[in-house]
Amino acid sequence: MRKTLDGMTGMQTPQADAPLPPPVEKAFSRQTWMSAAGLLVATTLLSKVLGFLRDVLVAQYFGTGEQVDAFMVAVALPVMVGGVGLALSTAFIPIYRRVLVEKGSFDARSLSGAAAALTLALSGIAMAVIIAVPAQLIGLVAPALPSTTAALAAQLVRWLSLLTVGVNLFYILVAIYNAMEHFKVPAFSDLLSNVCVVGALFLLSGTLGIGALALGLIGGYLVVVGVMILPILRRRLVSFGASFWSAELRQLIVLAGPICFIEVLSQATTVIENHNGAVVGPGAISALGFAKRLMLVVITLLANNIARAVFPALSGLTLERDLTEAREFFVRLIHHCLVVFVPISVFFMYFREDLIRLIYMRGAFDEISVANTSAALLYYSMGIVPLAIVPIFTRACYAFSDSRTPLLAALLGVVVMATLNVLLAPMFGLVGIACAASLAQLPWLALMGVVLARRFGGIEFMGLFRTSVLAVTCSAVAMSAVAGLRASGVLRAEDMAPAILAMGFYVGAYVCVGWVLMQRDMRVLWGMVRCASGGARNG
Repeated sequence: MRKTLDGMTGMQTPQADAPLPPPVEKAFSRQTWMSAAGLLVATTLLSKVLGFLRDVLVAQYFGTGEQVDAFMVAVALPVMVGGVGLALSTAFIPIYRRVLVEKGSFDARSLSGAAAALTLALSGIAMAVIIAVPAQLIGLVAPALPSTTAALAAQLVRWLSLLTVGVNLFYILVAIYNAMEHFKVPAFSDLLSNVCVVGALFLLSGTLGIGALALGLIGGYLVVVGVMILPILRRRLVSFGASFWSAELRQLIVLAGPICFIEVLSQATTVIENHNGAVVGPGAISALGFAKRLMLVVITLLANNIARAVFPALSGLTLERDLTEAREFFVRLIHHCLVVFVPISVFFMYFREDLIRLIYMRGAFDEISVANTSAALLYYSMGIVPLAIVPIFTRACYAFSDSRTPLLAALLGVVVMATLNVLLAPMFGLVGIACAASLAQLPWLALMGVVLARRFGGIEFMGLFRTSVLAVTCSAVAMSAVAGLRASGVLRAEDMAPAILAMGFYVGAYVCVGWVLMQRDMRVLWGMVRCASGGARNG
């Protein structure tokens, strides 16, 4: 789930605990998107706690063995097909708001119903293909898998084909809620999904093995879709009575087409990693998966939710042709991202082994698993900053109704990643695969940055460079203090309690140094956090 941030039209913030509000015609206010972001971050944080528990259970029961390899290869296929629903949901919001303004609520409800029906139809086709030829698909995406692992993956992908329906419907339902400025139900629905997964692992892993994880995922998404669709149907917020093949639906398909390719290409990076990980040997795909999931926590929790909350606001500003305000808002947002994500990247690089031992090391997750996962996490962490900014750049392009640039950027990123994997994976194994993934973000980001600079009339790259240098400096000073304490024996690296204290000390040291060297950015960021946390409490 990914969508975007900031807009200033003076509207009142809708109360998250109120009934579903009527759709509005103007862009979100500044308080609205920050409150929405706060609610999304708070609920995502709760969901990630359950997600951590899920990952801990998977690591404890299965380690980095062939069962997890098979599951990660299998689940990548329906997740890739989920790009259809994500593309339709991304294109849906601006079209819905325009239809609402120009034609009224009846046509807007008809568009919602047509979008949901189209999503279900496309998902059914994809599901049928996966069920029909599972072994051939597994052989195509990971031909180097051992025969037993490939057979298990083929069996799992048949089960997981149901995810194509659940994931795609989830995306379009979230878009319908968000288009009406309602975030509460979608935000809390992800919690239900993780509850189902954790419950299935607790109760069924002993009898079904890794199949318990697949069953939990399927059941979780179906429960979530049911919970989300009931209020919509009860309040008649969608209509299936009008003409299905309307001009608005055709426009939705045209706009969503390039976005769908973008999402499929971005998910193709996982397929490329699995393909090369299978060549490295048993357990490599699992180690890459555990490391990547740990790194992506901050992307999902912060960057994607920021992008999710800002997209309607940025779309409104560009629709109103207020490019000066849109540019100022966009540049401020990137400044804030640098202040936040540069120290996070350094944090993950330095504390990678501490984190993996703390979270995963128990049961079947042994020292070899720790070493392999830690090595992969080091190189994945180097790409945290560009990975956090890419979804925001992508949504900014969508706000200008430009899907061509993100498509070309995504294609460039996949080509660069595939090329780097060919060069690095044979020499460096899973470390080369993780390094290729991080380096591939740079051309992706650069291409969109150049185009957005032209559309906004300048992005002040020197100011962003200055913020980056200051953030790196503050991170280095804070980490040097931690390293000094560890070298003196005050915080021993091999013990978990001192490791946790060291992590907290790094965060505190960065904030203190940043308050001196980046006072303006830190004060503004602190004000935004307070506003967002107020929105989360109201939610």
